[in-house]
Formats: sequence, structure tokens, C-alpha cells
Amino acid sequence: MKYVKLPKCKLEQDELLFPPSESGNWRETICDKEGAQKIHKSQKMGVGISVFLGIKATVLFLIFVSLQNLDFTLLSLPFLFTSGEEPYNEICEGVYVGGWPFSVDKLPPGNPAIIDCTCEFPRKEEFKGHPYLCVPTWDTRAPQPGEIESAVRWACRKRAQNRPIFIHCAYGHGRSVAVASALLVALGVVEDWKKAEQFIRERRPCISMNSVHHNALEEWSKHRLSIPKRNEVMNESSAVPSTASGRPLSKQM
Repeated sequence: MKYVKLPKCKLEQDELLFPPSESGNWRETICDKEGAQKIHKSQKMGVGISVFLGIKATVLFLIFVSLQNLDFTLLSLPFLFTSGEEPYNEICEGVYVGGWPFSVDKLPPGNPAIIDCTCEFPRKEEFKGHPYLCVPTWDTRAPQPGEIESAVRWACRKRAQNRPIFIHCAYGHGRSVAVASALLVALGVVEDWKKAEQFIRERRPCISMNSVHHNALEEWSKHRLSIPKRNEVMNESSAVPSTASGRPLSKQM
């Protein structure tokens, strides 16, 4: 998978940083060529709609589109508050999987780095001090293999710095489990993603990956770049993957 640099965006290796908003917030994410084309098309469509309909009609149109995207979010919130399951579980030392952290007390201890596998929930203002990576994925869908690889590399670098990792989606059942499964393989905790899924299920019984997640992990397994040795999780030379040229990826906060 090839990654492209979008206009006015800072691209470092395969991690794409969208420019800060007026409030100064950065939302770190991963975007492939197809995603870049979609963004470009949506920008062109937005300009065309503004010219054709006028400002007021455009605002109404954008509200309508936003409400469509909010449907799942609104349906998810009652479950998050009333499900009764743990907001997160520690899968192995320093690696946590859970649902969307709607408050500070829903974050694991130790000032964790956050991998956000949702695109329907906002980034909480209270979490600005945490290293943050967004892998935007809709519910029941899976990150692309290249996105999984990028998230795994990022997480390995944070673990090499002895920082906990919190991987979350809406409920901590599917999208986040897919990324966590790949991370367990990369860290040498288990041999393959199938064993990783079972390993996670023993610690978080509510997980429910589907065939889309399984296919993405199987494809990732065929093309993953780094194969660290077992029991060398905290050894930076094995935990920090390198590029195809053998040069270590630069660290990023």
C-alpha cells in the first residue's frame, strides 16, 4: 500500500498528521491513497455545493450529513453507559483494550498512549496530553493491513519507551481487538493473530471479531515487515521495527 502526502499536511514515514484546528488540536491519523482521493473529492464537492446552493443551504446540507454519521454514535452511547462490562482490560503487560473513554476515569493507568480505532467519536479535550494515533474505521469494518502495520509500529515504539498502550474502538469488541491482535504478534507475545484473538478473549470475553477483521489480519500477516524475537518485548532493537531499507523509523510523540 502506498501512502501519499496531502496538501498542507505533515507526513512522517507512514503516519499522517492533519493540521491543527483553530484551537490548536492535532488529530493524528493514517490515510492511504484511496482515502486521500476521497478527501479531495469531498472537498471539491463541498465547494460545488456552496456555489450552487448558497451558504444557508450548504449549512443545512452539512448538518444533514453530520446527523447521518451521528446515528451510530447516538445508538452507542446508551450501551457504553449501561453495558456493565469493564471499560478496558489489560491484555498483557502495558497493553490495554477497551471501549471509547468518555471520561478520564475510563483510561488505563500510567498516562497511556492512545490508539483510537473509531471515526464516529470525538477526541476528548482532557486527553490532549496523551500520545494519540487515530486509525479511523467504521464499526464492523476493519483497518486496512497497511493501517494495522503502521499502528503496530507506532505502538511498538511507545512500548519501547515503557509507555502503556490503550487501544480502543466503540466497545472494545472488534476494531480495537484486530489492532491489538497484530500488536501481540509483533511484540512476540503470541505466534499468530488467531492465537492472539484467543489470548485476548481469555482476558476480555466480550470480544467479537468478524470475517472482515479476520481477513484484514490474515492479509497483514502475509506482508508484515518486522518479526521480533519472542520474550524481547522491551528490547528496543527488536520492538522498534525498521523501514524496508533497514533504517529505524523515527520516534514520534
